[in-house]
Amino acid sequence: MTLIRFLSINSSTNFCNANNQGNSNNNNASNTNGVVPDSSTNVQHDTCENHLLEKEIETCGENPKYNHDVCCQEIAKSDYTHDFDTVTDPYSLLLSYYKCRKGVTWKNSVQRYEQHLLRNILDTSRKLKRGEIVTKGFKEFDINERGKQRHIKSVHISERVVQKSLCDNVLVPILTKPLAYDNGASQKGKGTFFTRKRLKVHLMRHFRECGNEGYIVLMDCKKYFDSISHDLLYNMLQGVLDERSMALAKQYIDAFGVKGLGLGSQTSQIASVYFPYQIDDYAKRTLRLKHYARYMDDSYCIVGTKKEANDVLDHMIRKYWEFGLELNVKKTQVVKLSRGFTFLKCKYRIDSSTGRITMKPDKSGMIRMCRKMRKFKKNQIPQDQVENAYKTWRGYWKKLGGNPRKTDFLYEALFGGVA
Repeated sequence: MTLIRFLSINSSTNFCNANNQGNSNNNNASNTNGVVPDSSTNVQHDTCENHLLEKEIETCGENPKYNHDVCCQEIAKSDYTHDFDTVTDPYSLLLSYYKCRKGVTWKNSVQRYEQHLLRNILDTSRKLKRGEIVTKGFKEFDINERGKQRHIKSVHISERVVQKSLCDNVLVPILTKPLAYDNGASQKGKGTFFTRKRLKVHLMRHFRECGNEGYIVLMDCKKYFDSISHDLLYNMLQGVLDERSMALAKQYIDAFGVKGLGLGSQTSQIASVYFPYQIDDYAKRTLRLKHYARYMDDSYCIVGTKKEANDVLDHMIRKYWEFGLELNVKKTQVVKLSRGFTFLKCKYRIDSSTGRITMKPDKSGMIRMCRKMRKFKKNQIPQDQVENAYKTWRGYWKKLGGNPRKTDFLYEALFGGVA
């Protein structure tokens, strides 16, 4: 038995009132126990409870711990293909909406979209299948991230739903396959902590082989997102994606102009993770760099001598140049391991006698948090919001091995009490 594609039936059919045999019956709809559902039951419960055959019922069960999203994810595992039809399937679009709305249900645009959710989902599905343009432009604004000004191009919720479906059903499962294991950006189960852990593992392995002698090459791309060539990216994607998925991905990539990708788009995020994978293959396979890893545009490699480090850097500069990328002269450097170094806002140092590796967060993070708390006080931000923001940062800081004592004193002096 296969999953009932309850949204792909005729638009005049009310899928929320389909019975156990999949037949539309607005007057006699019943749930799995044969009881007519209460009219006050929300759409999520109806969708999950009333439209599944025996296979889906076995998957979901009657356990109250299974919410709608978990139920849909479990079902999707057994009935899944990475193609354009899966992207445009109303069921996939509906599941993508439930993911997109997490944490933003307070927004007016999300609430307006949900008022006519089924109609919007079906209209979007039809437009995609007809090959129509679904982009609606951007809402642009600037943010200050860790002291750096960034320009964000945010998309409308209706467009974000399509991007989510495209990425989850096609781009992510296909484009992450050729990535190196030590590529830690924007992948499930990975992230900054994963990359920091891999760096620590590489340092431990190098210490066993060469002791404290050695060098690390730290590389950072200059204006990475703005430098990505669309033509080169499309050549890499040619033959990897099916024709219709490729056309849809081009809509979102071309929206940023003739060159470069923008921040605030999931399609841009996964494309920017995929773009340098051939550079990683070159480092791992051609240059035979065992201790090499990447996080987005930041990468490193550990070698034994300074000559090796300079040779590797020369080869990597030429390889980046082939992809239209340029390394940042100020941030790209060769550092002796015994001196210590900073990577992903974290300082590393190796004990020359024991090989113990210490990790501490960069002090600039604490300075920024102190400034932020003073601005909270000046702008009279509500106490509960300040407390949530500080607790979040404090947990992150402690996980990195930092001591939040100074910021605790400042928080107590400004707002009273201890977070």
